[in-house]
Amino acid sequence: MAVTTMTGREFNRDVSKAKRLARNGPVVITSRGRAAHVLLTMEEYVALAKQEDSIVEMLAMPEAADIDFDPPKVGSWDVSTRGSTPAAQLLQPASDPATHRLQSTVVRR
Repeated sequence: MAVTTMTGREFNRDVSKAKRLARNGPVVITSRGRAAHVLLTMEEYVALAKQEDSIVEMLAMPEAADIDFDPPKVGSWDVSTRGSTPAAQLLQPASDPATHRLQSTVVRR
């Protein structure tokens, strides 16, 4: 199967030629140097459209059920540690008023 390329201008000038070329394989029609369209025969299109598997089915990987995967826990939520994160520390008032103003500025932005 030969893939042929023609510009949009060539296609507009000679659609019959593009149809003849499509009998031998896809015709890529470019616009401003980039592939924009593909002309196929109806038989080629039907063959492509009949493919049973969708992208979701192909990515499902049923064989993945046999793979052991136990990722380590990065961290867990613990109520007793609430307020110990850096963001929470910024929200707590500082003892020094200058530092408090700086923290308030950082939090607002």
